[in-house]
Amino acid sequence: MNRIIKKTFLALSLFLIVIQSFGAPKARDGILDLRNWDGKGIITLDGEWKFYWQVFISDTILTNGNEIKSPLIVDVPSYWSEYFIDTEALPGKGYGSYSLSILLPTTILEDDLALDIPIFDDSYVLFLNDERVARNGKVGINSDQAEPGYKPKIYIFHPDSEKIELIIHVSNYKHRRGGFWKSIRMGGSERLIHQKKIYDIIVHITIGFILSFFLFFLAFFIFYPKNKSALYFSLFSFGLLLRILSTDTFAIQIFSNPPWEWIIRLEYLGTFIAFVFGSWYFLNIYPGKNIKIIVKLNTVVIGLICLFVIVLEPAYFAFTMFYFQPVILLFFTYYLIISFVHIFKRNEADEFYFAALLIFLIALVNDIRVSASAPGIFNDYTIHFALQVFIFTHVLLMIRSWVKAYKELGKLNFEIEYLNLNLEERIKKRTEESNADKKEIQNQHEEISLKNEELRSRIEFSSKIQSIMAHDLRSPITSLYQVSSYLSTTYGDGELKETLDSIRDLSGSASALLDNLLFWARSQQGEIHYSPQSIKIQDLINEILSMYRVSLKQKFVVTDTLITENLETFCDPLLLKIVLRNLFSNALKFSKKKGKITITASLKKDSEDIVLIIEDKGVGIHSEVLKVLNNSSNKDEIEISTGTSNEKGSGLGIRLSQELIQINKGTMRIESSLKKGTRVIIYLPGV
Repeated sequence: MNRIIKKTFLALSLFLIVIQSFGAPKARDGILDLRNWDGKGIITLDGEWKFYWQVFISDTILTNGNEIKSPLIVDVPSYWSEYFIDTEALPGKGYGSYSLSILLPTTILEDDLALDIPIFDDSYVLFLNDERVARNGKVGINSDQAEPGYKPKIYIFHPDSEKIELIIHVSNYKHRRGGFWKSIRMGGSERLIHQKKIYDIIVHITIGFILSFFLFFLAFFIFYPKNKSALYFSLFSFGLLLRILSTDTFAIQIFSNPPWEWIIRLEYLGTFIAFVFGSWYFLNIYPGKNIKIIVKLNTVVIGLICLFVIVLEPAYFAFTMFYFQPVILLFFTYYLIISFVHIFKRNEADEFYFAALLIFLIALVNDIRVSASAPGIFNDYTIHFALQVFIFTHVLLMIRSWVKAYKELGKLNFEIEYLNLNLEERIKKRTEESNADKKEIQNQHEEISLKNEELRSRIEFSSKIQSIMAHDLRSPITSLYQVSSYLSTTYGDGELKETLDSIRDLSGSASALLDNLLFWARSQQGEIHYSPQSIKIQDLINEILSMYRVSLKQKFVVTDTLITENLETFCDPLLLKIVLRNLFSNALKFSKKKGKITITASLKKDSEDIVLIIEDKGVGIHSEVLKVLNNSSNKDEIEISTGTSNEKGSGLGIRLSQELIQINKGTMRIESSLKKGTRVIIYLPGV
């Protein structure tokens, strides 16, 4: 942990180049008293200025003929939309005058002084002792007269008295808010110009720095498209480049003189482009499912915002900062926390990510406050210094990962060369082993041929057994069922009828068991033939109930059928009959005496499928057994249980029913509770 702290403070020491001075003199009631100033330092002309709303003034007269009203005493720097007249806030658009009297010591009257004048939203004229010395754009009392412009200036002057009168006319009709939002600095001309040049050099170095890495990583991605981090970092750098060119020193004006509106647009577009691709870059480093969704949504929002920036006027798209500032702080705070958490996984790279993010976040908070004319950590923009540390750190980490990958590749190449040197000897050895394996394989092949022949004989024997079951056993049992049914209907009466009915039911059960065995054997060999047609559900259920009429009577079980009229399904009638016979037989088998079986069939809601349910109030099924039954892919043997009247079963019914339902393009599910009963739900295709 000490190592992490040391690295963080080392990075911060590189970043904290400009230290804010404490105890600097402030203006009071429109007067800045510098009579104790030694003239060596740089003074910011901050504090309480006089402000005249909707008036352009000079030292002695009104420039627009209006009556002078009592001035407001306002804090500078600030936007005039933060000022109030009679409890009512001033609008962002309009014009006004700022006034400050500066008292100088007699010791510096022989020296040249300089004013470092920032930009104003959106135009200004600065008067020094009633002499116009600097301007941007053109001020006016309405939008037709005014013309916006941005260009920081340094004005050198020689004070001829101990008092300086500073008056600034400001108008704004294009931006969201107007006024005096950045400090004017004053100091010895040589010192101030020297410091300004150093600052400009740092900004230009930052621009060249970012431009070179933008091109480098873009070229890297072109040659190696799989590395998405290089693309995201390149586009992140491009966005930062656009922003730096169009803010602060306005370096873009060195190459061209774009309209004021497009300077603002480039600033905003660069900001949003850097934000989007910066978030994708960090997502690539610290991936996460939820944060990925948020990054995607943010990308869509920023895309719409960029469209607004291109189409709308600055006074309107400037409001997008209300979205950008809190969201970017949340994003980078999140990644700062994530990088800090990853440090404890002993990944050295995360320590550098954390330190770089911390510096960037401090600079970001500072610059957001400076741009809002609020007190920051420093009086000026610091993002240029933070960016150099931030980008350089990430470049080193990316190059480090590439070097590591290159080393791994070199190690792999060495291993390949080693393998190639020993390949010939290994091939010779493998050839000898292969010949031995070939002989063994030949022996195994002969053994497999013998096993296949034996298996073929067994299959033929099985087919003969099936043929016997299908013809020699099934025919007489079927005949017995038909004859007993006929005799019971025609001649049966009293005990004779009960006996004939019992013979009919027993022969029917034997026929069902035989059908189960036959179809199970065919399903194992893939020989079941599927011939679907339209079937009336009611007719099929009536046939099943008729088959088990005597068994129902013997157990005193009643049935209740609730079937939608003329309901039809498109299935193979023989296969579906076997399924229903098995399921009804099970329901009867496990029903208690005087129990009840309910059969319902209806159309599935919002579908053409049919829902067929067979439900009993019997003994139910244990949860472990139910889990096996509902898993059609589980081929474990099902424990055979006796019914409530000691009825026997083969254990084939449920498995066979599941397979036959699947063949009929349907599904089957079993629900059950011990001592409460069982419900079998079948979904069948409709007509």
